Amino acid sequence: LASSAASDVYKRQLLESMTSLPAKEFNLSDRGSIEIGKTADLLVLQVTTIEHYFQTLGRPLIHRMIKNGIQFYPEWMVC
Repeated sequence: LASSAASDVYKRQLLESMTSLPAKEFNLSDRGSIEIGKTADLLVLQVTTIEHYFQTLGRPLIHRMIKNGIQFYPEWMVC
């Protein structure tokens, strides 16, 4: 159980280091978390773990991309 809890903490820190922390560092108050009224820039990958993502770089893993609230992959759609 302790290992699982440590893993969860690591995953949360990793996610924050890629999202909310850079947004705060660059004073981007409209980014960094998924909330109503914030700018939506999302990349959704088809992987089960972040480790799997890094092991398979270069392969087609992108499931969906959203930039400024507009989905442009796999097809255009205003979110």
